[in-house]
Amino acid sequence: MQKSSKIIAVLIVFLFFVGGLTQSCVTVKDGKKVKKEKVIRVPSGANIPSLGMALDASYDPATDGIISGYKIVSVAITNNSIDILQMDRETDEWDLVDLQGRKHAAVLDLRREAPRLYADLPERLKMMIAYPLIIQVGETRVIDLLFKNHLDLQSFRAVRFKSKISGKTIEIEAGY
Repeated sequence: MQKSSKIIAVLIVFLFFVGGLTQSCVTVKDGKKVKKEKVIRVPSGANIPSLGMALDASYDPATDGIISGYKIVSVAITNNSIDILQMDRETDEWDLVDLQGRKHAAVLDLRREAPRLYADLPERLKMMIAYPLIIQVGETRVIDLLFKNHLDLQSFRAVRFKSKISGKTIEIEAGY
């Protein structure tokens, strides 16, 4: 009888332990349990074989003023996988995380955000800032993320990319 009570006690402790672990991975929002978002953190300039891509993010103050009222953070993505990387400006989310941990949403579609400003841009610049639909296998694309002029981009913590298509959230940590 003692052996079975020890087994039951170990089993109860195990169930409480596992229950505690699963609860720590869940948050409650509007009365409903929601899984916490898993964020993949990578250093800027890193090749990530498990994701089949390399990522780099940088800000160059020399690009300030190219588009009136906006600053540009450039993100280079190299597709090292064997599949096309699908992008979607309607559902993809790009944020800049500042040194205080606050997120600032990037403008991906200047045509929608500031139609008059967009209309006045040279055609070549419009093509350069256009959000890609796909990144071919082996291709490197630079995505220019636009942020309002008031943000201090000299030093930021990270750029965060959330893809609804892949279901992944990647945080590219600044290399300062």
